[in-house]
Amino acid sequence: REGGDQTFRVTYGRNSFLAEIPAGLDADAAIARALTYFSQVPAHLRGPLKVLRVAVGPNPMDPYNEKKYGIEGFTSAATAFNGEITFWNGLDYLREGTFNHEMGHLIGKAIHDRDSDALGDFLNTFQQMAAPHDWKDVARRDGTWVSSYARTNPDEDFAEHWEAFLEARETGAEALAQFRKTYPNRARFLEQVHEGRER
Repeated sequence: REGGDQTFRVTYGRNSFLAEIPAGLDADAAIARALTYFSQVPAHLRGPLKVLRVAVGPNPMDPYNEKKYGIEGFTSAATAFNGEITFWNGLDYLREGTFNHEMGHLIGKAIHDRDSDALGDFLNTFQQMAAPHDWKDVARRDGTWVSSYARTNPDEDFAEHWEAFLEARETGAEALAQFRKTYPNRARFLEQVHEGRER
């Protein structure tokens, strides 16, 4: 517990993760939200999350990311690397959509690593985010994107469409049908991932 941070082991079913919440923030509210979102992830996809962290201040990488993505005033809501999701600026960004986006990064990286050969496994140790290997081709076949942020790279494209897919599923049959119509190749791919079927 550095600087009075509170650390909790959160368990749901057979999976668990550490929740690191700074002192002074409502740890009960943070964990309740995180657990609600985590419980909605299909059981076979929960494993990649090891640590969920809340940070009081902004992401120190925001100025770099502003240049990298060409988005003026870029502010990170959250980031996901190596099994860890960090929500920046307190509890404001600990929301379902943001959680699903970041979980999408962890899931995409897990699929990428699973499908890598020996050389790929070695190179992956230097790669913090990665979309599944064939995702770029899947996205190209659809020819349209859910957001301008999705267009920045395949990793963000996977996370953005994973978030949108889950939102469409939750909204109802009509929204899911529209998602399938607009992004037919991504929809097929994401449904297979969601259901745990081999692609």
